[in-house]
Amino acid sequence: MDNKYRIDFLPDAELDLQAIDEHLSQFSESAPAKFFEELTRILDILRNMPYAFVEYPDNVKYRRAFVFDYLLFYKIIEETHVIQIHAIWHGAMDIRQHIKNLPR
Repeated sequence: MDNKYRIDFLPDAELDLQAIDEHLSQFSESAPAKFFEELTRILDILRNMPYAFVEYPDNVKYRRAFVFDYLLFYKIIEETHVIQIHAIWHGAMDIRQHIKNLPR
C-alpha cells in the first residue's frame, strides 16, 4: 500500500507559482528552474513526511516550508491523505497580514 500523500495546489497557490515564475525570470533564465527544482524537492519530502515542517505560529492550522526566500503554506488532510498547498509567499511580505486571509 502506498502511504504517500497527494499534493493539491489550490487556485491561489497556482497563481502564486505563476507570479514567482514571472518575477524570477526577470533576474536570470535559470532562476525559475532553480526555484522549481527546490520546490520539487520540498514536495517530495511532504509526500512522504507531511509533518516534517513546523506549524505556523500565527495560524497553527497551517504548516510552512521554506523554498529559498519563499514560504509554502499547507494543510494536511489526513482523511484523504492530501496535502493542500494554499499559498507560496516571499518572506519579505507581511506574512502575518496575509495569513489572516487564508481559510481557517
